[in-house]
Amino acid sequence: MPALYAAITPHGYGHGAITVQVLSALAEAVPGLRLGVAGGPPEPWVRARLPVRPELHDRAIADPGMVNSDPNTVDPEASLVRYQDLFQRFEAVVAEEMDRQRAFAPDLVVSNVGFVPVEAARRLGIPTVGLAPFHWGQIFGTYCGDMPGGRSIQERLEAIYSACDLFLATTPFVPMAKGIPARAVGPICARAAPRRAALEAALGVAEGTRLALITMGGVGGPLPVEAWPRFPGWRLIHRGPDTCAGHPDMVQGDHLPFTFPELVASVDAVVTKPGYGTVTECACAGTPLLYRSRNDWPETPHMMGWAARHVAVEEIYDDAFRTGAFAEKLQAVLQAPRPVPAQPTGVAEAVDLLRLYLS
Repeated sequence: MPALYAAITPHGYGHGAITVQVLSALAEAVPGLRLGVAGGPPEPWVRARLPVRPELHDRAIADPGMVNSDPNTVDPEASLVRYQDLFQRFEAVVAEEMDRQRAFAPDLVVSNVGFVPVEAARRLGIPTVGLAPFHWGQIFGTYCGDMPGGRSIQERLEAIYSACDLFLATTPFVPMAKGIPARAVGPICARAAPRRAALEAALGVAEGTRLALITMGGVGGPLPVEAWPRFPGWRLIHRGPDTCAGHPDMVQGDHLPFTFPELVASVDAVVTKPGYGTVTECACAGTPLLYRSRNDWPETPHMMGWAARHVAVEEIYDDAFRTGAFAEKLQAVLQAPRPVPAQPTGVAEAVDLLRLYLS
């Protein structure tokens, strides 16, 4: 039986969401496919989203990501130290990953988007495909490339990713260097039908009340709603692990009987930190989007430039977010022209390409 080993970065849930959608469709398309998962979100989260149970789920994956001083800010100095430490132990770290892959015996390794699994698969002679909107060489280089010792690490990362047999760059993606065997695929995101009337009933609001989903992604942090003013005519729905005090116009949405894609499709606007999953879901649902400035994150201009071609988009600067001074921007996206929503074609495109390695 064909076997696929998926290595998923454990930093946030966006990489996991991309990967499990592709794995789920691939398991339906390839009878008897054995799946192994390393890293990523907790096993119950992964298992609930796959039609077959992975034979392997080992979260002990070596993937340094970037160190954050808060959910919105990267710490370059601490990130550099983390990478330097990993590369001092690199041979042992890669050997451990090789043992894991060798024991599972896959026909294909898919990485989203750790470089250690890519290097291990190369040494074992296993075909390897990257699947992500960026790779860590791009992110590390932005923050640490000009620091002492940073450029050599960036070049090493680029060389590792260049050894992939293929890199499926999920739209919207950060443009990749010529040495990376990148091939663009469409957006990969969940999509749901709107349930506006049911949501209004669950919230107990009158028809015509404006609804905004407030979500800052899977990495929680403080949400300063105590400093926000009232939002007349609006009900705010908070979803996610952020900590926040109460606000008279806000309800907690984690326990509402709606999936996240259903909420995105049913509200008038989404207020978020720019992350791949939420942005693509808004763009494919046609839901206007306000995004909090994300300090120098290199994915943001490419992601939000693409989103603006499909939905109304406004940026909220940090001071305005902290004080809640974005009511006018909520009104602006409601009154803006409605472009044509994007189509989430990436899963089908990725499956067609990955099946070639599993036949």
